[in-house]
Amino acid sequence: MPRHTKRFVFIMVAFAAGVGWADGDPSVQPAAVHALQPAATLAAHATAAALGIGGLEVIRDGNIVYQPDGVAMEIDVGCMGFPMLALLVVAMSAYAGPLRRKLFGIGAGLAALCALNLVRFVHLFWLGTHQPAAFAFTHDVLWRVILAAAFLCVWFVWRRWADAAVAAGRAH
Repeated sequence: MPRHTKRFVFIMVAFAAGVGWADGDPSVQPAAVHALQPAATLAAHATAAALGIGGLEVIRDGNIVYQPDGVAMEIDVGCMGFPMLALLVVAMSAYAGPLRRKLFGIGAGLAALCALNLVRFVHLFWLGTHQPAAFAFTHDVLWRVILAAAFLCVWFVWRRWADAAVAAGRAH
């Protein structure tokens, strides 16, 4: 096994162990939620703005988006996909490849996955308004599969691009 592959596997296993430890330590979660809460509030703001552009009358209060006489949706820190985003950053950082391609991949990958998550929030709010019976399945199953598939697409496209640079001898 090449040295860079061993390094990559070691870093990914260490990351997984760290996430497992943090998930099992009850003192870590409140601190993480508190630190990440502004991102959930920002996502709620962006969701409300997108829904307003789409013609729905909505109000945002903190990280809750609601219609005056209708559905309400709370965008919680758990909805933000931070473990997936962190995994992308760690995987791209640990993988062999030029630093510029790593930085570009991290920036573009995070932007793409965050934009897709915003689409998810808007879609789920729309479903809650127009097809509430479909909300649970779409939230719990469909969007998880879509986000996982998007993560894998971002990873494999970036990895192919990074590998091409290494093969061409531009590993600096």
